[in-house]
Amino acid sequence: MRGYRQLVLLLLVATFCMVTETEAATITSVHREHCHLLLKGPIETGDLERLKGAERAAEQARRRALQSQTDGGYGLCLDSPGGSYEEALAIARHVFGASEASTGTSTFVDREEACYSACAIIWLAGTVLYESSINPSRALHVLAKLGFHAPYLTEAPAGTYSGQAVVNAYQAGLAAIGKLADIPYGKEGPYKTRIAKSYTGEIIPHGLLAEMLRHGPNEMFLVDTLAKVLLWEFRLEGFARPQAVNRQALCNACTNNEMSLRKRMLDASACSDGRVDRTAMGYRGYFQGFGGEGTYTCVVDVRLEGNRPKELRLELHATGNEQRFKPDELYTRPLWHFYLADDAPLSRLATVRTPVVAGFPPTPEGTTPAPPTPPRPGMWSHNGSMLRLVADGARRRFYYETPRQAIRDEGVANGTLLFDGIRNSDSYSGTAYAFSRRCGATPYAVTGLVSSDQRRVTLYGQAPVRLDQSCRPVGFRDDALVFDFAGTP
Repeated sequence: MRGYRQLVLLLLVATFCMVTETEAATITSVHREHCHLLLKGPIETGDLERLKGAERAAEQARRRALQSQTDGGYGLCLDSPGGSYEEALAIARHVFGASEASTGTSTFVDREEACYSACAIIWLAGTVLYESSINPSRALHVLAKLGFHAPYLTEAPAGTYSGQAVVNAYQAGLAAIGKLADIPYGKEGPYKTRIAKSYTGEIIPHGLLAEMLRHGPNEMFLVDTLAKVLLWEFRLEGFARPQAVNRQALCNACTNNEMSLRKRMLDASACSDGRVDRTAMGYRGYFQGFGGEGTYTCVVDVRLEGNRPKELRLELHATGNEQRFKPDELYTRPLWHFYLADDAPLSRLATVRTPVVAGFPPTPEGTTPAPPTPPRPGMWSHNGSMLRLVADGARRRFYYETPRQAIRDEGVANGTLLFDGIRNSDSYSGTAYAFSRRCGATPYAVTGLVSSDQRRVTLYGQAPVRLDQSCRPVGFRDDALVFDFAGTP
């Protein structure tokens, strides 16, 4: 098995090295808003010990700087082109909180600085323990650079290698990739520390890992758009505070929230059905067609300071119940959620301002906002007909809204019930109906699933196709009922 060790060594050393410098990184104490230590330069063997030493030296300053925070972690700024993969993994485990005493370390890439390759692995491990809750804590400035790439193997020396040597090297490469998702484990076994046991996020979002591998080893995948930041739920700093808000800005907040939750983008028509009211503190918008199966209303509340937005709160409520919420039940969102998540560069957010547009006037002082319009359930298409989905807790019912002509000929009309059942997690079960003019509606059992993007429901069952003189089923066929979300009317 000539060359096995040489192949494996090449693989593991080169996996995330895209720099040739041999100089180790410098780790210094800084006094920045988001960090108190700065790791700068290529990552080399020994940098973990240097980081630990810098942490010990900065301990007293850290306590003074974070004394007003509860269980705050270290803040580590990163400005590095990459370097040693193994050392980066060791630093990442340390940053994450691989020791029982650790409270985690927040990570940040600051303005005009860059974090690539192995450095980005460390950045992903940013974690903080706050009020007994352990959460991801990794952020970047809108004018920073953050990039990932796939592992690669440097060219092996010319020669003949056995098949087993190649297989072993390939397996070692897979193991190297596996270590990316293995940060919480370290040498202590699976999830031994309190942070690893209680961590609520993804250290490496699976979609990001897929992009890294898809782009290959020689192409850097940059986190450079608002859509990417939202998709993987990273934190953003350095954005321009909106000067004002309008209907589109409130809609952006709802669609951005949907993208973060459902991992999908919505088009501009997502907020075609909704309204905006003036409140004592600012504005409140109601936009239907969000959440699971489009049966929720996005309630978005903005509080103003003068004419400028000061605070953004948002939550989804079952359509029909959105008027029952209390303002303090809404969850705070960052103000950059007002900006449209598209493929424009993040740097645009350093100067962009939300304009005031016509059609969004404030309610005059001393007047009462218009009463809410009745909620309209989401519309779904099925086999050429339009139906409305009514959600009541776990119960789900599909009613015909606009039946196609062929089904009208069998006695179906506007308001006819097609399905009545329940939703349990992403599963549906209940009763569907087959129709005939002679016998009316004949029930049969169906089960199925909701798609991951919540925009399709597929039900399966044995539908009756022949009925005797007493309208009892005597023949059946495999049936699939497919409902596709079509928005709100």
